[in-house]
Amino acid sequence: MILLVGGTSEAVAIARLLDQAAEPYIMTVATEYGYREASAKVAGQVLKGPFNDSTFGRLLAEYPVSVVVDAAHPFAVALRNELSAAAAEAGIRLVRLERPTNSYGAEQDITFFDSLTDLGAWAAQQNFGRILVATGIKGLGVLAGFLDLQRLYVRILPAEESLAAALRLGLKPSHIIAMEGPFSRQLNEAIIRDLRIDLLITKDSGEAGGYTAKLEAALACGCRVAVLKRPEPARGEIFWTPQTLLASLGVLGKGKES
Repeated sequence: MILLVGGTSEAVAIARLLDQAAEPYIMTVATEYGYREASAKVAGQVLKGPFNDSTFGRLLAEYPVSVVVDAAHPFAVALRNELSAAAAEAGIRLVRLERPTNSYGAEQDITFFDSLTDLGAWAAQQNFGRILVATGIKGLGVLAGFLDLQRLYVRILPAEESLAAALRLGLKPSHIIAMEGPFSRQLNEAIIRDLRIDLLITKDSGEAGGYTAKLEAALACGCRVAVLKRPEPARGEIFWTPQTLLASLGVLGKGKES
C-alpha cells in the first residue's frame, strides 16, 4: 500500500494513475477544502489533517504502507520534514515529487526574496500604489504587518477558512479575489489591468501553481513582481513527473492505458 501525501494537483494526478492501476493507497490532505476536492476526483480513501510526525507515524503503524509518496506543496517545508522523520522512524521508503520551475530572473524586473519578512520589508519601502498578493492565505499575516491594507488585494482559494482569515486581518471584502487556479496569462492580465496593480507578490510554485502565467501577465502589464523563492528541495529520491515517480515504484502499466 502507498501513503500519498498532498492535496496538490500533482497528488490528484498520482492518485488517478494509482486508481487506473488498481494499486491500493491512502491519500492525506491538510484542509477541509482539499478533502472535498480530492474526494470528488479520486477513488481511494482520503484522510483529512492536519498531520505531523506523530500522526503520520500512527498512519504508518496502522496501515500496511510499503512506500510513502510526498506530493505536498513545495512550500510545505514543515510537513515534508515531519513526513520524512516519520518515514525514517518506520523504516519505510519515501519518494518525493518536485515541481519544475522556470528561468525568469532579476534582469526581467523581478525581485526574489528568501522570506516573506524580507519581501514585505522591501515592498513597504517602495512607492507602490496597488499591490496584488497571490501567495495564498498562508503568510498573508506577515505581509499585512508591513503593507497598507487599503492598497492590498489578495487572491485566495474560495474556501471558508481562507475567506475568514483574510477578513480577520482587516481586508475589505471588495479586495478579496476568491478563485481556484491555476489561471491563464489572459485572466491574470485582466485582473492586473482592471485593478491597476503596480506590484504582484507571488511565490515560485511551479507550473502547477500558474507561476509562469503570472509572471508573463505582470511583465506584459508593466507591473513589478516580487517572488518568494522556493525552499531547497529535500534530500532523497526526487522525481519531476507523476509518471516517472510511479514507474520507479513499478506501478505504471499494471492497469488500463488512459
